[in-house]
Amino acid sequence: MLEKLTGLWLLESCETQVSAEESLYPFGHAPKGRLYYAEDGQMILQMASTEREHFAGTNPYSGSDEELRMAYQGYCAYWGRYSVDIQHREITHHIQSCWFPNWEGSEQRRHFSLRDDKLILSSIADEVPTEPRHVLCWLRL
Repeated sequence: MLEKLTGLWLLESCETQVSAEESLYPFGHAPKGRLYYAEDGQMILQMASTEREHFAGTNPYSGSDEELRMAYQGYCAYWGRYSVDIQHREITHHIQSCWFPNWEGSEQRRHFSLRDDKLILSSIADEVPTEPRHVLCWLRL
């Protein structure tokens, strides 16, 4: 099973299921992203909205408050290690560094489903039952 997970994945979709009737697409309907699982247990994830606007200036550190907010909200990136629980079909990302500092040192558990060259990761509902469910679909590259 692990050998089927390792390698490079392309983000196909990112959906937040708020309720049975409502879904949001925080990175738009055509998100960009890569997920890499190395054989030695290292992992890297990056996702971005294709709807992010360019800054008015050329310095990424001197954007307006709105430019910086939109750039931050339209991006997600972290790296660390991963572990897999085959029996429960869960993968845990052990985050070492992250665009969102609160996640550094945390573990992000995800349910996974693997069919052919498609990997679906979803948040685990029983961890925070009141939170929306996040579903990411990845295609093998």
